[in-house]
Amino acid sequence: MKKITMLFIATLGATLFWTSSIAQTQSCSQETLATAVAENGYGNLKTLIFANDLALSGVDSFTLNSVQLNVMVNTGVTLDGVTLRFYEDSASGNGPGAEIGSTPLLAPTTINNLGLVFGSFDRLEVDVDLITPFTFTGNGSASVFWVGVTVNHVGADAFMEITTDTNTPNEIYYLNGTTWVGSSDPIDGYDEVSDGIISFFGDCIASSDCSGMPNAGVTIVNPATGNAGSNYTVTAQGISGAPGISFQWQSNTNGAGWIDEGTASNSYMAYTATAPAQIGDEVSWRLISTCVSTGDVATSDIATFTVAITYCDVQFPSAVEPITYVNFADIDNTTSAAVGGSPALENFTSQIASVDQGSSYPIEIKGNTDGSFTSKIMVYVDWNQDGVFDNAVGSNEMYALPDIYGSTGEDAISSTGSIAVPTSAMLGNTTMRVMKRFSTAAAPCNVSGYGQAEDYTVEVVDPAMSVDDNFKLSGTRLYPNPINDGAFYIHAPTLNGEQVEVNITDMAGRQVFNNKLSVNNSKVTVSVNNALTSGLYLVTLKHAGQQHTFRVVKN
Repeated sequence: MKKITMLFIATLGATLFWTSSIAQTQSCSQETLATAVAENGYGNLKTLIFANDLALSGVDSFTLNSVQLNVMVNTGVTLDGVTLRFYEDSASGNGPGAEIGSTPLLAPTTINNLGLVFGSFDRLEVDVDLITPFTFTGNGSASVFWVGVTVNHVGADAFMEITTDTNTPNEIYYLNGTTWVGSSDPIDGYDEVSDGIISFFGDCIASSDCSGMPNAGVTIVNPATGNAGSNYTVTAQGISGAPGISFQWQSNTNGAGWIDEGTASNSYMAYTATAPAQIGDEVSWRLISTCVSTGDVATSDIATFTVAITYCDVQFPSAVEPITYVNFADIDNTTSAAVGGSPALENFTSQIASVDQGSSYPIEIKGNTDGSFTSKIMVYVDWNQDGVFDNAVGSNEMYALPDIYGSTGEDAISSTGSIAVPTSAMLGNTTMRVMKRFSTAAAPCNVSGYGQAEDYTVEVVDPAMSVDDNFKLSGTRLYPNPINDGAFYIHAPTLNGEQVEVNITDMAGRQVFNNKLSVNNSKVTVSVNNALTSGLYLVTLKHAGQQHTFRVVKN
């Protein structure tokens, strides 16, 4: 967390307007305004989410159309866009709670440069229009929501302008890992109560009692896929928020039937759910809204969560100093040495290394250190296929390799070591993450500093199978897994020109695909088009009386 040096406290002319006294749509806004002199700023707004509260009073709903905020950036830096995230109030009332929606990266509608502040920062007034307006549903009396902000730009840090002359019920918060921290926190915060300079503009509808069929709305799950045992949030958009409505969440796992989740409530709340234990399980959700006085019942549109192996993202906001070469088992991959010329996390999961349980394999890695600097090299492999790269002390999924110093990424300097495959490693495809970071070792979900990460696929093979020369399907592997589009591939190293049968069934045993396909250059191309929906499937390859079955996930 970085903080601009505080100057002096300036008087703030701030206003809070909710024009909602009539029972129809009315323009309304909540505005926290800046003064001529900037007071302070919090950051880094590129990597940390800063959230201001949005207080609704006496309204059924507020539809957010546009946002205006003040951002400080180094002189000459261009702001590319703003991302907004929307939250309920936490159960404790201390900061944001469950996330209920978000926007894609929004290009600024206008940017007004208010001048130079703190010696080297441009003070930007940024206006952003939402592509799709977002509706917050009130409870007819008083409701608090939160709007979180991050920005995207090329260059050094960005900061949200703040004021200590607050005009909203709550202070500004930022997300520190998984914990929201208030500005007044003396240890992790800024030791002062403050608001962000941010204003919200939209339309609101005044409260009125329910007297008929409620609006059914649309259910949203966030995220839509996740690891077994992970938490996700279920929310609804477009529902009625008038007094006198009862809300009941319902779920349906793998088509077994609808059941109530929690108890019915006369105020709408998001639901935090836990994913089932089995990869491929699907949980559908809906919200039942009942007008108590009339008995009218509305059922929302359905949204579905799918259990699938998913991995955390990686960021290197200071600069991407690339990995340029990885050699491991069947992988031999050379990439660009240009600093900033590739993503922070590159996806090379179409490249597969086949390894035996209990064996060790050499690995070599090169990378550009962008001068006479030291890069730490880490490798993580998800041997137990739980979607988590375990970096606890003593973990068998974490490998620290020798440092790289002063390398262009294209010279003879490299980091070499050995990857020992545990005898307990699960058979089948999993993910290996190679990481390079300036000065300190990167955690698998790195969010700071200089460096890069690359993901590859590792196929774990039973050594007893890999040495059976009579097994015609020995060494076969399927990729990519999970399947993201309408095709996947099977590598069959002992075959070329033969016909093979490919059969796909879902977890209920229903056949969804069957065809005889040719092996060309030891590769079978399987085009399934729209035959597979999100979920878990068994793919069986058959040839000459032998067969090999893969378990795959379709995203």
